[in-house]
Amino acid sequence: MYNDKTSSVWRTIEVGTSKLHHLVVLLQIARPLLEDFATVEKLTPTEAATKWGIWTLFKTKSMEELANHPDYLLWKVYTKYWNKYHYSPA
Repeated sequence: MYNDKTSSVWRTIEVGTSKLHHLVVLLQIARPLLEDFATVEKLTPTEAATKWGIWTLFKTKSMEELANHPDYLLWKVYTKYWNKYHYSPA
């Protein structure tokens, strides 16, 4: 039998699993887009930041606002993707 404490833990696990599932699906959808930025548009993360206005966001938004801003979040994911799959030290 569940008490209040264990049922809240299960709710947290269920929500966490749901969020993880959505993240996996999002990454499967986003990967071709990220690959296109890297290979077709040939954007480095620095160039992408300029093109997408990320430098202005750094100057005008708080960290809390950045954490919810779609352009910043895309740039952050793209930077991680670039570093993993396309970065090569000189």
